[in-house]
Amino acid sequence: VGLSQQSQVLEQALNKLPQEQRQVLHLSYFRGQSHGAIAEWLDLPIGTVKSRIRLAMQSLRSEVVSEEIG
Repeated sequence: VGLSQQSQVLEQALNKLPQEQRQVLHLSYFRGQSHGAIAEWLDLPIGTVKSRIRLAMQSLRSEVVSEEIG
């Protein structure tokens, strides 16, 4: 599996995420914001931010693994 194909798989998996999960993932991993900063910015409890990130990562992992297998 080439890097270009992996990028496509990841992009497709990101697009399948609910908007709320995609938003916190973007702020955390692409903008480098702390969970506390994200919670404050979005006016959410920090536990909600952490849960959304965890759920998003689980979904991405599952999607990427199933694509690699299939």
